[in-house]
Amino acid sequence: MSRSSRRKTMFALLIAAISVSLLVTLVFVSKPANEPQTFEVHVESDYAVNGNIPGIVERSEYIVRGRYIKPVETWEMAPGYVSEIYTFDVEEQLLGDLDGQIQIAIPKYEVVQYPLEEQVIEAKIQLPYFDEIRLEEDYVLFLTKSQLRDVLFPASVPFQVRLDTEGESHLDYNALAVEETMSAKGDRITFRRDFTDIQTIDEISGLHVEDLYEQINTAVEQAASQSQR
Repeated sequence: MSRSSRRKTMFALLIAAISVSLLVTLVFVSKPANEPQTFEVHVESDYAVNGNIPGIVERSEYIVRGRYIKPVETWEMAPGYVSEIYTFDVEEQLLGDLDGQIQIAIPKYEVVQYPLEEQVIEAKIQLPYFDEIRLEEDYVLFLTKSQLRDVLFPASVPFQVRLDTEGESHLDYNALAVEETMSAKGDRITFRRDFTDIQTIDEISGLHVEDLYEQINTAVEQAASQSQR
């Protein structure tokens, strides 16, 4: 399979990750009918998760280092699927041809609906792409083109490595598991996201920037060699 075909396949898989399935568990089933009940809604998400450099590079069209400038727009890229668009200043290219200021759409949350009796309960389920953006620190981003508009998109989950002032790497992602608790007619509904525990597969956090770059360069060279076969 050519690198171009592989990129298209990876993008299709990334978009497919938008869909989630719900598994509902009733926690307190022994209460009388007139007392408030407690429900847990498990949101199962099928993301392509990578915790090492070769896995992330495999999915990337562009790799850049630089700093976020500011958020510029909230974008509903699909019904109920919301991204935050940031301006990013590219200071160094590690793969691909990107320079100057670029715009990156980072998926932020998905609106999930759960019917409860005569009501429909909605919750904003936070997505794992990022926790918070630190404008004062450098990031290495792994990106691909969006086919929906003229912005860049995360190539993987996670897709960015934060470099602190000591030159140490931090694989940046949102590890929040319990998203939101809502009530309807006195009932309590807790939405909980189920997906791969990134911390258990994280081989990037703690790397010094020199080691990070060495792994990126090696993975880029290997990917280029394989695409030429």
